[in-house]
Amino acid sequence: MCNSLTIGFFDSGIGGLSVLRECKKLLSAYGVSANFIYYADNANLPFGNKTESEIIQIATEGIKKLLEYQPKVIVLACNTVSLIAYPHLQRLYPPHIPTIPIIPVTPPIKHARALDTSAHTQTQSNSKTMILATRASLNSRAFANHFKDANLADYLLVSGENLARVIETNLNPKNITDPNITPRTHADVLNDRGTHRYVSTGRGGRGDGVNDHYFTTTPSHPIKRNCADLNVITAYIYSILLPYKKYFDSQQITKIILGCTHYSLVKPQIQQAIISLSAKANKLGHVDVFSDPKIQNIQLIDNTKQIAHTLYKTLLTQTNPQITQPPKFVFSNPNENIQKLAESLFNN
Repeated sequence: MCNSLTIGFFDSGIGGLSVLRECKKLLSAYGVSANFIYYADNANLPFGNKTESEIIQIATEGIKKLLEYQPKVIVLACNTVSLIAYPHLQRLYPPHIPTIPIIPVTPPIKHARALDTSAHTQTQSNSKTMILATRASLNSRAFANHFKDANLADYLLVSGENLARVIETNLNPKNITDPNITPRTHADVLNDRGTHRYVSTGRGGRGDGVNDHYFTTTPSHPIKRNCADLNVITAYIYSILLPYKKYFDSQQITKIILGCTHYSLVKPQIQQAIISLSAKANKLGHVDVFSDPKIQNIQLIDNTKQIAHTLYKTLLTQTNPQITQPPKFVFSNPNENIQKLAESLFNN
């Protein structure tokens, strides 16, 4: 692999595959042949709960690992690492020295601002943009720099605490490829809330015994882990968005910036969680994810396409051998399920 055009990707887990897929698609469209090496330090997942010094250390070690495969370019396919560790990595690998270009992935705030010129946003002076990101990203100095000239009253900064881990645990090769799995209805989610199947008010779950396990964003929102499927992800996202229900009810939120590459993998579940925030379902309890007007008016924005274009421009200076191999996935904490999941996400 080292003798051809190899592109390295680094993330805490499977989230960066949302970037890798888009890069693969764009490069194929331009006729660029490349090999991919994807290194995920899932032994340290999630990065978003760690200190800046820990994240810098993790990123430094991750880049050293990727360098073993002699890539021509490295993509930091993690917003948290890009915001916090990228300046440190620039000092280690300065761009003016012939070395390996490193491309950061940061929340697409500038792109979201450009969309503010739309007719819908202009007629809604109280509209807000929600930024869903990790705690470490939201608290970083680099993130604050994005808002030097912005009106902070126009934004809702929301921490997706532990959401990356919930996604890692509950996505599997079957539920991302099985055509028989359909989006859940509004009534389904309301039902689960009523029985505490997924979301609890803090008074405990259904008491299933030793198999009961919980993820927690706050003490009042524990989520069971014993049903490893997309429904758990939807309910967990619901618990994160619930404190902002009034903004969804009033349709003030027009955009949600996905500030973590993991979140791009679960856009349908984010849409479904938004639906479940509505006060009532229709008589049959059914809501069509793609026809509900509240969903149509809320744009889910990530920067996977922009990163793919940045990568392509960077590669214009690289050689382009016509030799390709299947991507190589390397995990710091490998297991059979995550290897299959990575392959499924890449190919779908």
